[in-house]
Amino acid sequence: MKYRVQPNDREKTMRESDFIVSKTDLQGRIAYGNRIFIEFSGYTEAEPPGAQHDIIRHPDMPCGVFKFLRDTLQAEKLGRPACAACFPTRWSEPSGRSNR
Repeated sequence: MKYRVQPNDREKTMRESDFIVSKTDLQGRIAYGNRIFIEFSGYTEAEPPGAQHDIIRHPDMPCGVFKFLRDTLQAEKLGRPACAACFPTRWSEPSGRSNR
């Protein structure tokens, strides 16, 4: 099923206690979304699991932003930056060797 976000000029205000949580697999498919994620996404609880996380992406947001985020988080998990331009400071390989 292909999902498409349709902006509607209605702003949703978060309550002070709201905290949006979602979890994806390594391919960016939604594995979990908390009650607030479901509420603000506009989907039913049954729709997001297994769908690409970009189903909530606003059409004006670049298509690759979620992939960039996943790649960046995966690189940080491995102990190194995703790209030198994003992280210009020195970093060390897990073996202790410097990148310079």
